[in-house]
Amino acid sequence: MPNARLSFYLPAAVFLILISLLIYGGVGDHELLNWDDRSYTVANPWVNNPTPPNIMVMFTEVRMGNWHPLTWLSFVPEYAACGDRALCYKLSNAVLHGMNAFLAGILAIVVLGQAGLRLQLPDSAREILNSSRAGLKFPQWAAMFSALLFLTHPQHVEAVTWVAERKELLCGLFYLLALIVYCQQREGGYWSHYGRALMFFVLGLMSKSMAVSLPLMLVLLDLFLLHHKRLLVERDIRFALSKLVLEKLPFYFLMLGAMLLTLWSQTPDRLQALGLEQKLLMVLAGLQHYPLKFLFPFGFSPFYPQEIVYTNMFSFVPLLILVAGVGTALYKTRGAWFLPLLALALFSYLLAVAPVVGIVKVGEQAFADRYSYLPTMSLYLGAGWIFAYFICTASRLALVMVPAGLILVFVSLQSYTYKHVWRNDLVFWSNVVESFPDVAATPLDNLANSLSAVGEYQMAQEYYERSIAVNPQGLMAYLNLASVYEYLGDTELALRTLELGVEANPDSAGLQSRAGRSFLLAGKLQQAAVYIEKAQQLQPNLADVQLSRGMLDLMRGDVASAIDYLSAVPASMPQHYEAGLLLVQALARLDRDQAMVALDGLLTRYGERPQLLELRESLNTPSALEIRQ
Repeated sequence: MPNARLSFYLPAAVFLILISLLIYGGVGDHELLNWDDRSYTVANPWVNNPTPPNIMVMFTEVRMGNWHPLTWLSFVPEYAACGDRALCYKLSNAVLHGMNAFLAGILAIVVLGQAGLRLQLPDSAREILNSSRAGLKFPQWAAMFSALLFLTHPQHVEAVTWVAERKELLCGLFYLLALIVYCQQREGGYWSHYGRALMFFVLGLMSKSMAVSLPLMLVLLDLFLLHHKRLLVERDIRFALSKLVLEKLPFYFLMLGAMLLTLWSQTPDRLQALGLEQKLLMVLAGLQHYPLKFLFPFGFSPFYPQEIVYTNMFSFVPLLILVAGVGTALYKTRGAWFLPLLALALFSYLLAVAPVVGIVKVGEQAFADRYSYLPTMSLYLGAGWIFAYFICTASRLALVMVPAGLILVFVSLQSYTYKHVWRNDLVFWSNVVESFPDVAATPLDNLANSLSAVGEYQMAQEYYERSIAVNPQGLMAYLNLASVYEYLGDTELALRTLELGVEANPDSAGLQSRAGRSFLLAGKLQQAAVYIEKAQQLQPNLADVQLSRGMLDLMRGDVASAIDYLSAVPASMPQHYEAGLLLVQALARLDRDQAMVALDGLLTRYGERPQLLELRESLNTPSALEIRQ
């Protein structure tokens, strides 16, 4: 931390955390969403059953296409204390956000301090940087506004109030700490700062892989701030090789490893195969979305369907204006002392947003406001510096404080209101469908799921049918619509819906597999076998296909084959639990001792769930040989 009185920093940190709790509190009626929240917390065996083996598995296995053990670990004490009450998780997120806002302010001070030391400032600029107003120095004014704007801006509501986005906050915490300690490097204690930055980088990667951009961010700091003169003015090649390459090798190795792990952990269904033109449109849309939402903080949505990018080419006009504005600013300020800072801000945004802008497309959203948490940091710091400049040069404080205060009140109220979109699944997806009616299938599917969960099956049926009309190749709509018909007691219509789904998606192994299981449960083994065997031809190693084939063989009486398939379902996949139940029952037909060993493994991993306890009790009775539906 910069040398200054603790009386400024400690109250500032406490104040920011309290403001964050005030904005993001009042969520006692909120629930954990089925959109990742529950899978991350109450339905996560590593969290709800934190045995030593499960704690170890957090660090050695991938779950839901992600490796972020610190994020999983952070949920353990909250689950133990609060169970499925969303309030606890959300208040913890609010505290983390307050801490990150404080660190954003510290970063503003550190960068300004380094600019005064490392850049060639004219006397007028140095005088402003060293000026004070109302008992606070220029850097403190800049830090105050940067932190408050970062804290209150609705652009960050998604990252804070969505429980599953704990990873964004933890990653942001360690990322900011790494930047701060790296910027504070001194000749005498350089390697201690370097070591701490490396440690925070590792912790950031263990929270979310988005921290991979940090090594290159440190390179930007070296180029445009910390060693600007030697690297870009004097062009010292030997120093550049040492500073930018050799010294950063540990960071580069970790970055490369994290990138490979992230790509490896993504299942094929999460990766979106886009054409070159579609990918280019997606990248451009993402690049313009985050600065625009910073400048115009309204019209947010928790989900932006990617279809909106392809249907309105006029939506790229703001990007052209932004590019023209940035280009003009860089041209007009060529040779100015602050040009390196402008370049640092521009390139840091492009670098930080690169992992999530759609170059490698994961998920069905066009862009997501949670992704702006780190990339837009330079905008918040810049806003703070502009505010401090006007504070220190204005004839009257009120001329600056009043409009700045109004801005902060406005964005605070926006955030306070917007957070309630995450109250529950029904409110969440109703908001998305209202914003983008019949544009994409995913919001319609999830709204129908939410209606079905509260027993509104007729309304759910309507939205599933709308989803299929929007995207006849959508898989889940057919599966879920069939489930609704099952609830309504129309098994034949449910099976017919699945048949239509398979006809529309003949190359979907997952849909073929799920349709096969539904026919199995209806007692139609011959038709079930057709679908499951077709699924095997398409994707024999898909976990859902292995589960279905194991279930089919078990119902046919081919116990040995069923055991082989059910044992092959990876423990990291959501089908593992159901496959494990069937595996225990299959083993019980051959060797009860082996069945008990398999059951003990499930109990260790998933805890003493009622279904597992009942199965353990039933192993001593003939009912253990029956397949439990």
